Amino acid sequence: GSLLGATWLLLQPVLYVLLFSTVFSQFMVARFATGAPTHAYVVYLISGMLLWNVFINTLLGMCGVYQHYGAYLKKIPLSLFTLPLFVPMVELVILAIAMVVFVVIMALVGHPVTAMWWWFIPVVVVVVILAYGLGLILAVTNTFVADVAPATQALSQVAFWATPIVY
Repeated sequence: GSLLGATWLLLQPVLYVLLFSTVFSQFMVARFATGAPTHAYVVYLISGMLLWNVFINTLLGMCGVYQHYGAYLKKIPLSLFTLPLFVPMVELVILAIAMVVFVVIMALVGHPVTAMWWWFIPVVVVVVILAYGLGLILAVTNTFVADVAPATQALSQVAFWATPIVY
């Protein structure tokens, strides 16, 4: 229903990567150590935050999936495991777009894309499977206890700052 529609799938990760890479490398000049390149911290931060966003958006998106799309289960013969699969799929598309933008920005600042970057794929797969499994538990629990979704939202903020992504 928005004016830009599906364009937000492209704009959101582009703006996200551009914002963080600019703020932390140019304005805050965050570095790992004295003399380290300005983009080293940005590579670490954005890769961690992109992975965190996939995890938490999948988890939060799945919390209310049965309430929002329960009518489809009555009309279309879907399993309870199949219906919420669109949530991690959308997050993976957003991550792919963001990673393309991230790789382009890293190439522009002179950070090489090495074979080590391919290890990001199995890590993403494990994180998405974990988020999907936990999301299924939360989705089922949320059908009986309506406070699960808001509590998960609040705890996600605490969990973000408890992870070593920013530190």
